[in-house]
Amino acid sequence: MLKKVLLEFFVTDNEIFTFIVRPKLPELEMNDEEPIVVRAALGSEDIQQAIREIKEDFKSIKTNNIEITDCDLTNFYNIGEQIFTEELMAYIEAFDAIYFVPFGSLHYLPLHAMKFKGKHLIDLFQIAYLPSASVLEYIQHSEVCNIEKSILLGGVDSTSETPNFIWESDQIDQLPFWEGQNKIYLKGQTCTKENFVAHCQEKKYIHLSSHGHFSEKDPLNSGLILAGDFSDSFVDGFDLLDDDYQFLLTARSIFEEVQLKTDLFVLSACVTGDSEYKAGDELIGLTRALMYAGAKSMIVTLFPTIKNVTSSRRYPELQFARFYELLIEKELSKGAAFQKYIQTIKNHSSYNHPYYWMPFILVGNLN
Repeated sequence: MLKKVLLEFFVTDNEIFTFIVRPKLPELEMNDEEPIVVRAALGSEDIQQAIREIKEDFKSIKTNNIEITDCDLTNFYNIGEQIFTEELMAYIEAFDAIYFVPFGSLHYLPLHAMKFKGKHLIDLFQIAYLPSASVLEYIQHSEVCNIEKSILLGGVDSTSETPNFIWESDQIDQLPFWEGQNKIYLKGQTCTKENFVAHCQEKKYIHLSSHGHFSEKDPLNSGLILAGDFSDSFVDGFDLLDDDYQFLLTARSIFEEVQLKTDLFVLSACVTGDSEYKAGDELIGLTRALMYAGAKSMIVTLFPTIKNVTSSRRYPELQFARFYELLIEKELSKGAAFQKYIQTIKNHSSYNHPYYWMPFILVGNLN
């Protein structure tokens, strides 16, 4: 049986508190009555600086064509070493999986990419993120479609410069184990918001490959860019006018229009895990909306993805289709399939830099 531990964080101006919540395991002499608390001499500004550096790196890779090998993660790893100390790791070394519950700006750091004694945490544990500890009970008991291997696929190439989203969905569509009557593929111009909402309710899996858009002005307008007649100003999914939002599957439209029985919702797009932080540590964005709609788990991205690794034509073993083979054909849990898929990318000689794989996170239920 998978042994899971929950790590919940609280960040002040000059300290990070990690609350370790362990189940009672008498065979391992664990009988915690209260969470264990470990402190680190870091503050919110340290976290925000690391996020700024990572975002600036991704921007420079995209716009200034700097080499990924020139990007320095020293500060990021230093933060990881101060949080995941030998003291903390001694409390969790007996576990196989971690639920991370970040706080404030920590929501935007890929904790699974931090290291302990030279190894990334994703190599040591199955890892999932939660927006708050309270949602774990909710998602574990939410209703799931009982049609095994049922999937809704969507693929939209919003511009001629990004011909990878449909191709990625094509590879998933061609997997032999989907049962034809339980698979719907909304491809290109058929992948409208209206069609998606009409077909999403009775699907165990949903995979959407498209551009993602995060709206700082109104986080509820963050979403996935689906098919539509966009304004002339639309460029690569980032420059949107008010009229363009009608073609997005936004967090607001999910809250208002979508009901799901989905075990796993994959958003294969850039910055789909981004959210606005509100007082009380509430996150407003796509992940919160999808959980509200009924999704038990999601795979999203914290940052822009690089070189379309999940739709690689040169290296089929890196394609997102391989994740579904692990999940469906090999019958691995979501946590185990995600861990193994990320390890496949990070162990590849051409894609082992963390910026290729660390944007992807699993949110929600590990099982």
